[in-house]
Amino acid sequence: MLSAPDALDEDAVPERELVVHRRDELDRLRKTLSPPTPSDLTYLIGPTGTGKTMLSKLVVDILERKHNIRTVYINCWEHYERTAILYQAVSGLCDAAIQRGSTGRSELIDYLNDDPPQPQILILDEADQLADKRVLYDLHEAPVNVVLIANNEDDLFADIDDRVRSRLAVGQRIECGAYSTRELAEILEQRAAHALPSRRYTPQHLDWIADHADGDARVAIRTLRVANEQRDGNLDRPTIDEALPQARSELRQKSLHQLNDHQRAAYDVIADVDDTPLTTTEVAERYQKRVDNPRTTRQVRTYLRKLHQYNLLERHGTSNYRWSLIE
Repeated sequence: MLSAPDALDEDAVPERELVVHRRDELDRLRKTLSPPTPSDLTYLIGPTGTGKTMLSKLVVDILERKHNIRTVYINCWEHYERTAILYQAVSGLCDAAIQRGSTGRSELIDYLNDDPPQPQILILDEADQLADKRVLYDLHEAPVNVVLIANNEDDLFADIDDRVRSRLAVGQRIECGAYSTRELAEILEQRAAHALPSRRYTPQHLDWIADHADGDARVAIRTLRVANEQRDGNLDRPTIDEALPQARSELRQKSLHQLNDHQRAAYDVIADVDDTPLTTTEVAERYQKRVDNPRTTRQVRTYLRKLHQYNLLERHGTSNYRWSLIE
């Protein structure tokens, strides 16, 4: 049994003492968003599993305890259409009587543009998932302090017209690079000390997990949890060897469940082809025949990059990529 289960949950917001190797980024984000003059626009950029979501949620928890502010967190895997984002923003930030499906976009924008009685912070996680990025202009024009979380700026700014791009060019940027093996090992050591009822692991066990997690804290933490569950806390190398592919598989399934209909259709195009990598153009052409109101080839290219970042697809080549599933 785990004495502190959340310490081995990669999605849980950890206690502040469990945050290691992101203290500088934590302090920068806290100062950036602190009243009385928080930044209008802040970017958290970095690969998957580098603590971006954790930082944003932890800073909001800290600020809400100290200041009279209103905050809302939106995961753009789940809410990615323009009106859906505005609805979630108004629901969380404004004292307004609105109904999903019956309150129009212009009315939602009007609510957001009302002078707020206190600072407002809106976090858009996985912001590169947005289907219509004009919503970023809507939000930037409103008296709302926006935090945009994404894997990279190229995907975030893809398909944004010049007017919106120029308005969004200025903002605070906080980079979260991939963790080193040493950093991941120290993260695991801190979490294991909190979660495991007794020291049934060795530094060598944690070092091995960290070395095979490819800089992704989600993979490292999930592997430690799976290994602990498999042998009731008695960790050994064979157990950890088995836990790593299971942890990766569980995280891939979790990512699959988050895909929107268009992303899933593109993924299924590749899944339906046996051992034959497809070019981006081939994926886009087959996807566009499967769905109503298909996205552009450029958008499909963005989808494929996102699926690669979440370890759902393997990328072949150096420029004109071909895509296949990760088994």
